[in-house]
Amino acid sequence: MKLVFAISSLGKGGAEKNFFNLIKYFRESFQVSIITLDNKGKYYYDLCELVGERNIYYLSKRKFGYLSIILKIRGVLKQVKPDRIISFLFTMNYLMGISALGTDFKLILSERNNHRVHLENRKNTILIKALLKIAYLRCDKIIAVSEKIKENISKDFLIKPNKIIVIYNGLEFEEYIDIQRNMRLVTAARLVPQKNYPMLLKALAFLKNSHQISIFCDILGDGGLMDDLKFLANKLGVLDQIVFHGEVSNVQQFLIKNYAFILTSNYEGFPNSLLEAAYYNGLLISTDCETGPNEIISDNVNGYLIPVNDYINLANKIKFIYEMSPETVSRIRNLSKENSLKFSIQSMLNKFENVIKE
Repeated sequence: MKLVFAISSLGKGGAEKNFFNLIKYFRESFQVSIITLDNKGKYYYDLCELVGERNIYYLSKRKFGYLSIILKIRGVLKQVKPDRIISFLFTMNYLMGISALGTDFKLILSERNNHRVHLENRKNTILIKALLKIAYLRCDKIIAVSEKIKENISKDFLIKPNKIIVIYNGLEFEEYIDIQRNMRLVTAARLVPQKNYPMLLKALAFLKNSHQISIFCDILGDGGLMDDLKFLANKLGVLDQIVFHGEVSNVQQFLIKNYAFILTSNYEGFPNSLLEAAYYNGLLISTDCETGPNEIISDNVNGYLIPVNDYINLANKIKFIYEMSPETVSRIRNLSKENSLKFSIQSMLNKFENVIKE
């Protein structure tokens, strides 16, 4: 069976990581080709090694423009003649949906984020949503990364629910030895507006100024807001409590040794970082953004959910978990780890394979 996998970005996000894992798995049994709009991202050269550079079709947005890209995609599909096309992310999904019009290729679209927030306030939002509607009607199946994303797509684009299947992100968990943890917080995400790091910095400042509590935190991740966040931390008087590590290769070690994990996102699809933290850390506080976290965390059972952008609530919840008994902390960690095992990489791969073979 010939498969074409398509994605707009090959950067450092969770969608790209899962895309890479799918290619790694399916190349063993199927003939795999890739269409992408990104030849600079983290996974591009790794994918070249996996499937061979001649099987990767890079289409430059700057060089071709979207109309020309659609024609190029049609040319690739005509050349490869795939049995299935599996497309990831909004941009590639509507481009692929338009490209596949008038053909009989089997098309599967995988949506990894909440369109209600991700596409909000863009100057071409109406056009993008119209193109997505065409793509959703043209495709044979939509894979949503969470139940809420499935619900939103069905409602907003009038797509029948039975056309949409939920497949959660899957991670490859490794056994580890639980050690004596230090009392630092940890968070891991790209330094971009979506992740709302100012909320965390303000919470730490509130604890320091209102409760005379200094909580230390490791921030893992890189991005364009690094300097702005350091400036804000200094302005709030908490820069000495924070270490900005940039991108690191040993995220799991920070999760294992630090006390608790914080996620302050304004929106998510299904956050890999929170899922990873559920297994390797287990003491979680997350914003209850519309999609993702509440399908990993049951509030007050295996973690804590707080309103988006409510830094005072976050500060109070941080104070609360630092005052919990060791027995309570241990119980929550165990429940969190046990729940995380439902989201294994093998489960994700098996479900994708079932959809592809339908």
